Formats: sequence, structure tokens, C-alpha cells
Amino acid sequence: MPTTAQVKPLMASGGNLTVTTGAGGTSYVTFGSQACVRLTIINASGQTIEFQRGGAGAAVQIPNGGSASIEGITNASQIGVRRYNAANASEVVGAMWEA
Repeated sequence: MPTTAQVKPLMASGGNLTVTTGAGGTSYVTFGSQACVRLTIINASGQTIEFQRGGAGAAVQIPNGGSASIEGITNASQIGVRRYNAANASEVVGAMWEA
């Protein structure tokens, strides 16, 4: 008779976060402090946004209606977002964290 493997969830806990992009448009705004191993940004802002990891390096665009999962982090505050067009308007960006 075959044995049944025990299935363990990969996610011990999780939740939702939001951040409002800066009104100046050019600065990255980081998510609030939340311990996690994965952050999935969901862009329903109406604009293309971009995120940057660790406050440096190349940015990655997320078009409106798109999403991006970022793994290998220890805290959501390692990820900053801004409007891609750097316009002087704020946008609310949502994300799901997993720990």
C-alpha cells in the first residue's frame, strides 16, 4: 500500500500591506516593517509603478493590473516603490506578505 506524504504549508503566516507613493514622484517609499520571506506587490493604482530592492540598484516595472513576487527578503521594508513616470501625484500600492 502506498504511503501518504504529510503536506506542510509553505506559509506560516501572512497578511496585507499598503504604501502610498511619494507626492514628489521621484523618491522610493518603502513598505512598513513586517518580517516576511516573500512580498507580492499587486498594482491596481492605475499607473505603472516600479520597485527597488534594498534602496539601490535597478528598478523593476509593474504595469497597472500586474503583480510581482519578491522572494529572499527578511522584511517588507526592504522594498521601495514609486510611480514609473515620477509624476507629482501619490498612488496607493498594495502587497501581500508571507512569513
